[in-house]
Amino acid sequence: ATTTITAQPTALPADGASTSTITVDVRDALGNRRTAGGDPVTLSTTAGTLGPVTDQANGTYVAVLTAASTAATATITGTVAGSPISDNATVVFGSAGSTPVALAFGQQPGTAAAGDASAAERR
Repeated sequence: ATTTITAQPTALPADGASTSTITVDVRDALGNRRTAGGDPVTLSTTAGTLGPVTDQANGTYVAVLTAASTAATATITGTVAGSPISDNATVVFGSAGSTPVALAFGQQPGTAAAGDASAAERR
């Protein structure tokens, strides 16, 4: 495993005020999680505004991304000790007031026996 950059949530209204927490999980060359802080971590974004990076003193680093005021997709990239992090995070800023929608589909119980194609035709 390598150092990762994650965002939570990954979708926000484009209101210039909503925020997403950006977390960097620093790993060593063998993929082991760092257990202490002190690494120089920098982050940048293609949209919105990033606050300062805060060292959590446990191998993780956190910054707050504030939404852009227009619809856009932010790609958050970073470095550790000047070396680029191969991972990145994406946050989508939708139109103001937009709400993510989840759809669930289910199958209604039927009366057809397995292999009875004619039952579907009778409906």
